[in-house]
Amino acid sequence: MCRGFLLGADLLIHPAYNENTGTVLLEALVAGLPVLVTDVCGYAHYISEADCGLVVPTPFKQEQLDQMLADMLNNGALRKEWQANALRFADQADLYSLPEHAADVILGRALEPDADAARTLCQPVGWTGCLCRRRGAAGRGVP
Repeated sequence: MCRGFLLGADLLIHPAYNENTGTVLLEALVAGLPVLVTDVCGYAHYISEADCGLVVPTPFKQEQLDQMLADMLNNGALRKEWQANALRFADQADLYSLPEHAADVILGRALEPDADAARTLCQPVGWTGCLCRRRGAAGRGVP
């Protein structure tokens, strides 16, 4: 996404119905942009962890999304706080190796004999259907 658009926005809204990752959320976080996202998005947990926006819970209700958006737009002070939280989180968290972790999972490199090692690779990606979970019965990866 073009950084200029992120820097010129008041917030990012990402009301996904289904999304494995949602890389745009990490881009917004790194740009210090508050986010409103649905909880089905794989990276939505980063928004909660960073305290840099709001996450719409399941089951999705349009009225709830509308109200959360209106609240965010009407509270400039809270948006500034979320912006600072996002930038602080981006400086401290390892957000930049996520694509490599995802590639490792896709290519089957996450099939470690140690379940904890496999879990370490897969959980940061937020991918509950990863290869190592499918291979659990073979004694490799996460059961």
